[in-house]
Amino acid sequence: MAGSEQSWAAVASFEREVWPRGKPCGNANAPAKRCRPAGPQRGAAGVRGTSRPCNRFEMASRGSKPVGVQWVVRPYKARSPTRNRPCCPRSTDGEVRKCIPHDKIHKLHGGWIWVLVFRITQGLSQACIVPGMHTFLGKWTPLRERSRLSAWAYGGQALGPVLGLPLTGFIASSPLGWPGVFRFYGVLAALVGTLIWYMTADTPAKHPRITLAEKLYIESDIGPTDDSRKPKTVPWRRILTHRGMWAIVIGHIGQTWGQLTLYSEVPAFMDKVMGVNIKANGLLSALPFLVMWFTNFFFSWAADKLIVKKIFSVTQTRKLANSLGSIPAAVGLVVLAFVPKELVIVECVLVILCGFKVASHVGVYVNHIDISPNFSGTMMSLSNFMSNLCGSLAPIVAGFILTDVTSEYLWRQVFFVAAGMYFFTNLLYIILGTGERADWNDPKQEQDAENVKEYSPMLKMEKT
Repeated sequence: MAGSEQSWAAVASFEREVWPRGKPCGNANAPAKRCRPAGPQRGAAGVRGTSRPCNRFEMASRGSKPVGVQWVVRPYKARSPTRNRPCCPRSTDGEVRKCIPHDKIHKLHGGWIWVLVFRITQGLSQACIVPGMHTFLGKWTPLRERSRLSAWAYGGQALGPVLGLPLTGFIASSPLGWPGVFRFYGVLAALVGTLIWYMTADTPAKHPRITLAEKLYIESDIGPTDDSRKPKTVPWRRILTHRGMWAIVIGHIGQTWGQLTLYSEVPAFMDKVMGVNIKANGLLSALPFLVMWFTNFFFSWAADKLIVKKIFSVTQTRKLANSLGSIPAAVGLVVLAFVPKELVIVECVLVILCGFKVASHVGVYVNHIDISPNFSGTMMSLSNFMSNLCGSLAPIVAGFILTDVTSEYLWRQVFFVAAGMYFFTNLLYIILGTGERADWNDPKQEQDAENVKEYSPMLKMEKT
């Protein structure tokens, strides 16, 4: 990869010139100390970004069902107490979620229709968070720190349940009751959005407090971030015909399918078949997510080390990370279907499964930025839409399979389907995936290259 070699050469040259020991960081007012790659503004941007998916996950889970993490399949008592009928699956980003009353609106104004309107509105607004985060990360994360900064941001998806489960229980048991839960997370979302609006900038070029050294360090990898290099149009045809885009879509579908099975079906399986009500214990509910949050940083650190030390290429690192997030999760679901009915064993399997699953955060989820920092948000919106569209079938398929919710045999089929999705989508991602920068990432740079080819006398002589 010639482009990558030039990028590393530029970074190395930049470090020698700008980061000698004891020299200032490029800002006239900065103290005389050596700049470090984990710069303050992009590091702070990653930490602030954590609050977005953290609060989004909590609003989604509290809005869909204010207890635990199970939300989809319910017994169809009209025919049989063991017959399940799939309900509308809970949304992840932009889908219409299962409706429950939003405070007292359903009593005051129009009943369930207004509830549905507000749920759709909430889903549409939350659909902007993940693509927006990817657009943001695409402008702030140089390659050698991309995994770690992305892990800080998306680690909020694991941190949200850890903090939210006990906090929700505390608020619900207070005089505020369940209406207070919805109000609290609504106000929290508004505060988080306000802080992010005033404390972050779209690009390093627009940040009022960034040092010159940090700005040059970021732009040495992702290119200029001022408006002069901003793409005017989205190259839809090039994106939709790029094999890396479809590899990401396929891998994203497998991760979403498995995640919905894990979060919705596993608690129901443990309750109906194993007689273990994991939702009744806040610590047991939060422990897998807490482990995910910690292992998230280990995998991100390891991925960056593999890339910086040139042990693996970017493409190989992303495929390895996604495999670590898919294969153990698939094996864990199969094992879970056959484990003895012991709480300790079940919890250990869940912890190991979730601990490895989060490795995909530095695999398929960050791959958009590798291919095109300028259009990573657009690519994420496409893969996110496709994955949620296909992934929402997971609880529906489970509902049709589970004609008897107490049958271990039927539950094994559900887990086998999810494990198969993990395995085969990861296999296709390994075959088709790439981490190389696309030539259409910077249309202006591509046009300049075409002009050079057109008017270069040496190239014309070679053609003749």
